Amino acid sequence: MPNRYGLSDTELEIMEMIWSSQCPIYFNQILDFFNNNGKDWKKQTLHTHLSRLIEKGALDCKNEGRKKAYFPKLTREQLTQRYAKSFLNNAFNGSLNLFLSALTGNKKDCTQEELDELRDFLNKD
Repeated sequence: MPNRYGLSDTELEIMEMIWSSQCPIYFNQILDFFNNNGKDWKKQTLHTHLSRLIEKGALDCKNEGRKKAYFPKLTREQLTQRYAKSFLNNAFNGSLNLFLSALTGNKKDCTQEELDELRDFLNKD
C-alpha cells in the first residue's frame, strides 16, 4: 500500500538505501544489505520491488555485462515534489486555494508567524 511519496514502506526503505549509496549499486549488494539487516528476501522478492520502483519512475538500472546497476532516477526532493503535485492535482483539481481552505477548515486560524512564512514564500523570486 502506498505510504510516503506514493511508495510502499519497503519501496521507500530500498530507495533510502540506494540514495545513501551515492553511486550505482548492484542487485546482489542490495540483496545482501537487506538480508544482513533483518530481511529474509529471495531474489524474486527483491526483483519485484525493484521492478515496481522502476515502473513508478523512482529508480533506473543499466546492464553492465551480466549485472544490473541500480541508481535513483529521482532525488528524494524530486520524488517529494512529484508526489505533492500529484496529490494537489488529484485531490484538489490543482487548486492551492482549495487545498489551503481544506487544510484550515476554511477558517482564518493561521498564526501570524505562519502567515508571515507563507507570505515570504510567495514573495520569493
